[in-house]
Amino acid sequence: MNNAKKIIAEFFRTEAGNEPVRDYLKALGRPNSTEIGADIGTTERCWKLGKPLVDQLRKASSGNTEPIYEVRHTVDGKEYRTLFFVYKNRMILTHIFQKTSQKTPKVEIDLAWSRMKQWVNEEK
Repeated sequence: MNNAKKIIAEFFRTEAGNEPVRDYLKALGRPNSTEIGADIGTTERCWKLGKPLVDQLRKASSGNTEPIYEVRHTVDGKEYRTLFFVYKNRMILTHIFQKTSQKTPKVEIDLAWSRMKQWVNEEK
């Protein structure tokens, strides 16, 4: 098996310098954060995986946007989602949350989308 990463995960950073996904993982603690990190690592090495681990939530639209994806995690009987987009060979982790409903809530996708647009506009 090739362990070379096809994309490299990076944490989205707010204008205030916070990294929401990193902060969430730190608060979650081990071993849960380690299991989530392993799923992100699998996504880095095996990009474009597809279901059941990765799913596209929103397609790119015109302008400075990229598709939003989720990495699906089941840890200690709980469902978590890490939302991200890919820019060149970078996997930008924009948002993470515990999923409590059947469908990923629009508010969670909208937050990831907003952070993606902010990041892409700053990058260009």
